[in-house]
Amino acid sequence: MSVQDLRARIIQLETEIDIHPEALKKLQHEKLLVQHQLNTILDPIALLPLEISSEIFHQSLLPRCPPPQPKASHSPMLLLNVCKTWTDIALSTTSLWTGIWIEFPCSDSLAQLLSIWFQRARNQPLSVFL
Repeated sequence: MSVQDLRARIIQLETEIDIHPEALKKLQHEKLLVQHQLNTILDPIALLPLEISSEIFHQSLLPRCPPPQPKASHSPMLLLNVCKTWTDIALSTTSLWTGIWIEFPCSDSLAQLLSIWFQRARNQPLSVFL
């Protein structure tokens, strides 16, 4: 092969290298969409009207003594880690975020977490227990 042929081949390979990440990105996105559709079909909660699934999630907090703690292992935070559908339901159910139990000593990130928690409660009355 000549120098010109080799340079042309390098340019051709660079072009293909540039195309493949975009194709991979598109396929990964399409896979996520199809996985979401499958999860929706298989998840009975996803088939319920939002009002019913929200009430089920709300009932998961009862009894609320003490109220939820801002930890990943406690409801409603736990509901955010199941799947996208459950995350969407939990975030749209403001009543899940109207009470919080704070134990001392607390972490440095508590102020940021409380801000997020209160935003999720939107305009609902809040109860903070220390």
